[in-house]
Amino acid sequence: MLHAQGTRAVIPQVSLVTTTLTTGGIIGCLCLPLIADRWGRKVALFVYFLGALLAVPTTFMLATEFSHAVLASPIMGFFASGVTAGFAIYFPELFPTAIRATAQGFCFNFARFFSAAGPLLAGLLTAAHGSFAPAIATIGSIYFVGLIILIFARETKGQALPVKSLLFIIVLSFVRGGRSVFQGLLKHIGIIGSVVDY
Repeated sequence: MLHAQGTRAVIPQVSLVTTTLTTGGIIGCLCLPLIADRWGRKVALFVYFLGALLAVPTTFMLATEFSHAVLASPIMGFFASGVTAGFAIYFPELFPTAIRATAQGFCFNFARFFSAAGPLLAGLLTAAHGSFAPAIATIGSIYFVGLIILIFARETKGQALPVKSLLFIIVLSFVRGGRSVFQGLLKHIGIIGSVVDY
């Protein structure tokens, strides 16, 4: 869309699209906590994942004019960038206090191992399709994975923060010695006694 106009003409256009994209992302980040508090974390993430799944391919495949890109970019930014605010709300509510920071950091950064392949995949798809737009639209389908994962996720709105987890109790039981892993498991699920205060 822009390459035929020359470098000098493209720079202000790219700057404007980037600005509208970023502005949409900031507004999306500010709105997600309100949605999550009102309707729940899973609903908020579902709305954002679905919005990004629709907005990314639409923006890259259907925005054939500069004005289309300016109008579509903030919508894409709202959903695709705004969803990251949901992780900061949802992840801490999933894990017990003793491992909360480590587990949240792991969840935030584990995906980077896979996303590191993104530039290579984008290059291969661009070469295969002959254009950048179908490559990014294809990569944007990753939001579908988020929708699938949400099916198995638990809602944390209004729930007490977990103090201990099954894995935490099993590991501590094993590390402390004198208690079997099996005993820690049985105590955690309430079959024998109550969970000791670790």
